[in-house]
Amino acid sequence: MRKRFYGWLALMLLCLASLLPYLGRPLPVQTNMLAMLPDDARQPEVERALTQLAAKAGERLVVMVGHRDPAQASRLAEQAAARLRVLPALRSVQGKIGDLDPARLLRPYAPYRHGLLTDADREGLRQNPQAYLETLLLRRLSLPGQGAFGLPLAEDPFGLFGNVLAALPMAKSSLQIKDGWLATERDGVSWRLLSAPLNGDAYDPALQQVLSREVAELRTLAEAGGGQLAATGAVLFAGEARGGAEAEMNRIGSVSMAAVIGLMLLVFRRLRHLALSGAVIAAGTLTAVAATLAVYGQLHLLTLVMGASLIGVAIDYSTHLFASQLQDGPDWDVERALAAIHPAIRMGLLTTLLGYGALALLPFPGLRQIAFFSSAGLVGAYLTVLWCVPCFVRQAAPASARGILPPIGRAFDRYCQFMRGRRLAALLLALGALSLPGLARLQADDDVHQLIRPSVELLAQEHLIRELAGQGNSRQFFLLEAPSEAALLRLGRQLDGRLDALVSAGQLQGYQSLSSLLPPPERQQADHALLQDAMRRAGRQVLQDAGVRDEIAGGYLAGLARPGPSLTAETLLAQPLAAPLRHLWLGRHDGAWRMAVMPGDFRKLDALRQAAQGLDGVTLVDKAASVSELFRQFREASTLMFALSLLAIVALMQRRYGWRRALLLAAPVSLAVLFTLGALGWLGVSANLFVVLGFLMVLGVGVDYAIFVEEGRRHHQQAALLAVGLSALTTLLSFGLLAASATPAVSSFGLTQLIGVGLAVLLAPMVTLFKTGDAGRAEPC
Repeated sequence: MRKRFYGWLALMLLCLASLLPYLGRPLPVQTNMLAMLPDDARQPEVERALTQLAAKAGERLVVMVGHRDPAQASRLAEQAAARLRVLPALRSVQGKIGDLDPARLLRPYAPYRHGLLTDADREGLRQNPQAYLETLLLRRLSLPGQGAFGLPLAEDPFGLFGNVLAALPMAKSSLQIKDGWLATERDGVSWRLLSAPLNGDAYDPALQQVLSREVAELRTLAEAGGGQLAATGAVLFAGEARGGAEAEMNRIGSVSMAAVIGLMLLVFRRLRHLALSGAVIAAGTLTAVAATLAVYGQLHLLTLVMGASLIGVAIDYSTHLFASQLQDGPDWDVERALAAIHPAIRMGLLTTLLGYGALALLPFPGLRQIAFFSSAGLVGAYLTVLWCVPCFVRQAAPASARGILPPIGRAFDRYCQFMRGRRLAALLLALGALSLPGLARLQADDDVHQLIRPSVELLAQEHLIRELAGQGNSRQFFLLEAPSEAALLRLGRQLDGRLDALVSAGQLQGYQSLSSLLPPPERQQADHALLQDAMRRAGRQVLQDAGVRDEIAGGYLAGLARPGPSLTAETLLAQPLAAPLRHLWLGRHDGAWRMAVMPGDFRKLDALRQAAQGLDGVTLVDKAASVSELFRQFREASTLMFALSLLAIVALMQRRYGWRRALLLAAPVSLAVLFTLGALGWLGVSANLFVVLGFLMVLGVGVDYAIFVEEGRRHHQQAALLAVGLSALTTLLSFGLLAASATPAVSSFGLTQLIGVGLAVLLAPMVTLFKTGDAGRAEPC
């Protein structure tokens, strides 16, 4: 026994040593929901684009400060910017831009102006160049300041480049420069925009805490001054998700631990048993955390929340040993008792691991980690009961504690008597009759938003900033793919044309596209040739007739006659003009060029789908819809997996109990699952992936109770019944707390287990209605 204890101690020290690098800092918790979701292996380019866009979106914090008095709005924005600038968590703060001339942002675009024409200018130059140029020049001369970004007369006498700039997406933005700020107004409130690139990863817990706290303080200051403040960014959403998960984990863990403490003291009445139960839980948790970090390098949010229910299951094994101590009384021998209960707890562990193993077969990173975390934790708890706990329970239990066993035995006997014969049949028929209407009402719902549920407040702020800044929708986008950069830009122009039609029809509120800034090379060359031809035929004469000095006209025409450079993606992306759209360029990978086009707010998703139809290389990416479809497929696959797991458990049990007895032991949990489906239908809970996964856990945990009752008939029956009761209470409490989670997926997972395990416990005594005959045959008692 001493060797086993030393082995256990070495294992715990190894786990502790693996956690030393995290000493004094938070554990690495993955709050990026995209990292928890399954990849769509059929579209690797889509997953790559999603990763790139998500990384770009998470690089900054966006804040907007508003007040009904524009001057006060600017003052509040200046105060917020001053506070943000001193934060190490931010690289810089882009706030007040002073009296910057907007033309400076667009000046680098000017050398390529001869190859850039709007559709209207192109058509006018084709049809009647002289008349069209006369109209343009007249307007240019009568409005010398035409266009906020226009070039001097000598460089752009007809205002063609000014027309190009006026047609750019930036020129149509609702943001204007006021008091040196990027500003806008809505409903009588003046808003000022601040943008701050992060000095680190948006999913860094320390960064999340600092910025979430600072945003809350800034909002308080703004409201104290009669203003408003809205903020958004992946760092805020991730911080909220992390905080919620940690709060739920602490609540579930604390209540479960309090329940364990209360039950241990009430039943066993010794602090030693309480301490040993705590050691089992601590060892299981330590093993789970250390193993998961060693294999995955981080913990998912779902792992934290669902893993907190591990306490209710890990305590089961030690409870069986302590219950045997009560029944043996003065004759207690820990080695003999451990040999008697070991088959039951070993079988219980294996069946539970089979349930978790089914989760690990799904290509869902979050669920795989939950399965690994829970399995490692249960193995750690199991080894603690075998190798550590026996060293500290060598003495008999006090007589005062042993008095609890006879009442339990009598109560169980009465329950078995009640459930005999017709009463059992009537109970099962009644449960079946109640379940049928619920089954008829049960509906499937595979919406991924059951997994990701940000607060209403954060979503409202994101929506407000999106509307004020004109950023539009960010949940769907077009992915464009072509064999060359030129072909990609041609494809982008085709899509832009269709989206322009949707904008004109009022079905789409704008879009973000790099191809609107970057015509294909052949288009630039054709436009340059068209402009040269129009100037050769009519341009000089129009300038002379208007009285434009010869040196100005000659300089312009000479510059136009020289072959000009073509604007390329590399050149464009290096310019300030393209800064707001750089994240759309995804570059070259595996011989293909890709970029994204982000639609604004739209009325119908079908309109966007139609815009992409017939364009080879254009895909409308809707991550939520694609993951929801994967959830549906996984739900159907998990249903089959449940049946296979049930067969595997029966096959495992038949080696000890025989086929008939194994089937009987599987009957209570199978009926519990069927009746739970009906209960969920009555409660209005939709059948989803997490409900099916909950049933896998019900199968792995619920069958244990029938096994423990069966083993109790061979050894220590009253002790086995006490252990089953205590195990059920702690397990039900843990899963019941999961059912109260704010995340719908976690809630449905917990509710499924709460009802399923509860029914499995109530039906477990069915196995006592039959006795074990020769060769494992089940015979009526």
